[in-house]
Amino acid sequence: MEHLSVVGLSLGHIPISVISQKPTLYIPIDVDAASYIARVEAADGQNLENIVRQAYDKFFISLKAYSNFLALKSACILAGARTLAGSLVPMTVAMPSPTNFGFVSGDRSRSGGLKGNGISKYVELNRQSDADPQNSYHQVAYISQLAATGTGGERSVICAGWANPTSHNLVFSGVSQFRSRSTGSTVGGTGPGVGFYGHSRSNGTQLDYLEATGSVVTAALNSTTAASRRTFLLGRNNADAGDGDPVLFGTNRILFYSVGEAVNLANMRSSLNTLAADLATL
Repeated sequence: MEHLSVVGLSLGHIPISVISQKPTLYIPIDVDAASYIARVEAADGQNLENIVRQAYDKFFISLKAYSNFLALKSACILAGARTLAGSLVPMTVAMPSPTNFGFVSGDRSRSGGLKGNGISKYVELNRQSDADPQNSYHQVAYISQLAATGTGGERSVICAGWANPTSHNLVFSGVSQFRSRSTGSTVGGTGPGVGFYGHSRSNGTQLDYLEATGSVVTAALNSTTAASRRTFLLGRNNADAGDGDPVLFGTNRILFYSVGEAVNLANMRSSLNTLAADLATL
């Protein structure tokens, strides 16, 4: 009777095909998740682990279940991919591809995303601030590591303009601030923590915002100014000489960003909290 031996171990009649069998790749359920995973893997040059494939799939399924998916017009999952190039792949082929200004591989964590240096690094989202309907609009970011308050590095997360009507400033002087096509900021809670930050508006008089913890807060808008045209930036404000404000760069670590039409913030936070937890072990 013949036996197959490997490193001195007798394996009897176990077929060689069983011995050499590769782990089966997780097959995404959602078609858009499958497309996204394929594009990330092409950018990475190799397959993702099953834990990442499944996390991405769950995220897409959750966004659709909560009717938030179609509202995302520019979005990237900055964590999970094996490479910097993979982390900057947009979630759908219809979304613009972001442009990287200065980030290198060492600036990213597979579990936490991209971290700015507070001096020069940012991402241009290649989406204009007036591309969405005036009264259907959102900005969301998931911050996995906060900048130290008072350093200036906390001031810019997603921004299109600074003193003009469209900007999104988080953890500014110890509080979060949201501006949604208005001439002044809506100030959030003191002492924000790691996690979800976002605002959304679906009418001309109110803005909803939601922070890492707590409930959705509805605040009055102090104006109904039409959206100015600026390009969205991640990790840098979009100030220029005409604004009279300095250019500021962020040092938060950001796992995810999106801009687009109005979303359900509480459900969006739930989807992102699950995604962050699923990727935390990388």
